[in-house]
Amino acid sequence: MKTSEILEQLKSITLLEAADLVSQIEECFGVDVTGRYLRCKVWDDGEYDPLYEVVLEEVPVDNKIAVIRVLRHLTDWTLPQVKKFVEAAPNLVEKGVYGSKAEDIKRQLEAAGAKVSLKPGY
Repeated sequence: MKTSEILEQLKSITLLEAADLVSQIEECFGVDVTGRYLRCKVWDDGEYDPLYEVVLEEVPVDNKIAVIRVLRHLTDWTLPQVKKFVEAAPNLVEKGVYGSKAEDIKRQLEAAGAKVSLKPGY
C-alpha cells in the first residue's frame, strides 16, 4: 500500500481514533512524537501564542444534550461517539490548540453548561 493511499484512509478516521493510532505507533515502534510538535506560534510583533489542551472536565446531566450539540458542531464525530465522549468526562477535547482557538472552544462548551479547563500544551 502506498503512503498516499494510507493518507486517504486516515482522512476518514475521527480525532479520537487518530489519537489512539498515534499511541499505538509510539508503542509499536518505540518512538515519542510529542517533541516533534511546534511549541508555539510567533506573531509579527514577537509575542507567542501558546498551545493548550482543551479538557472537558464535567457535564451536568441537565446540560448533556446542549454539550453534545456543541461537540457535534466543533468536531466531525458521530452522535454515538460524542455521547460516549461526554459520558466519559473528564476527557481531552483537543490538544495542541493555539490560545485563541482554545478559548473559543472553551467559551462554546461553557455556554452549553460544561465545565472546561485549558491546560498548557506542548
